[in-house]
Amino acid sequence: MRISVFLDHILEASEQSGKSVGNLLEYTVRNGISGLECNFSLLRGNPELTEAVRNAGLEFSCLWDRYRWDQSDDFSMAEEHILMAETLGCRNILIVPGFLDSEEADIFQDCGDSRLTAEKMQSNRKISSIRRMLEKSVRFAAEKNVTVTLEDYDDRTSPCCHKNQLKWFLESIDGLGLTLDTGNFAYSNEDAVAAAEELGKYIRHVHCKDRGTEPDVIPMEFRRGLRSVPTGSGYIDIRKIVRRLLQNGYNGWFAIEHFGAGNQEEFIRKSAEFLRSLQQYERQ
Repeated sequence: MRISVFLDHILEASEQSGKSVGNLLEYTVRNGISGLECNFSLLRGNPELTEAVRNAGLEFSCLWDRYRWDQSDDFSMAEEHILMAETLGCRNILIVPGFLDSEEADIFQDCGDSRLTAEKMQSNRKISSIRRMLEKSVRFAAEKNVTVTLEDYDDRTSPCCHKNQLKWFLESIDGLGLTLDTGNFAYSNEDAVAAAEELGKYIRHVHCKDRGTEPDVIPMEFRRGLRSVPTGSGYIDIRKIVRRLLQNGYNGWFAIEHFGAGNQEEFIRKSAEFLRSLQQYERQ
């Protein structure tokens, strides 16, 4: 099992604890973590971070960034993003491709019918523009042995925050992969286990995000709170998702994610310990 963690969590842990980034990178390695999820723009603007990651003996599991292809068809950032991934030996990138306005997003709320979702996706101008840019990115990335992925992004104005929206993109663009975020389906009150099963053939990368309950939140069927908790300690059935992936032969990264943690250093240790406990399910 290959476990990674967001570089953002390391930087936040440094701010919280006063420990150096180098010290905390060594700490991640001691906890069985071998890769980092890195924001492309952050690395581009801070080359010393790339050097620190390399010095710690960590790999780059995924480079991610946000785009506004709903507003522009500029490809220059994506080209540089993909080229950096190739240079760093990173085989996956995650693109958050753009956003809808609030009124457009309303159209897709509570839309559980995949056929109806597809019709609405096809008729939206911004989504059509995003699709064209994703297609271009996938073609260019394939030449560099890099896979472009989308995730179930937790923002109601994202054109891929719902399972059926993601499914439409994945079925429409040959070669596009899925970064399965185990915690983000809860944001849209969708079943993460069922989504992982239905979209399983597209999964190329996994964000292991858990969610904690919140006393002042009225629970829904699959959304009982969005509190940041260590992986494996919340109400998302991550154990079941990871077990099935491993038993089905998945050999990609499992990335620890818990933005907003009060103690990132402690959360990282607990999350890594939980994921390591699931190695028993790896197919021999």
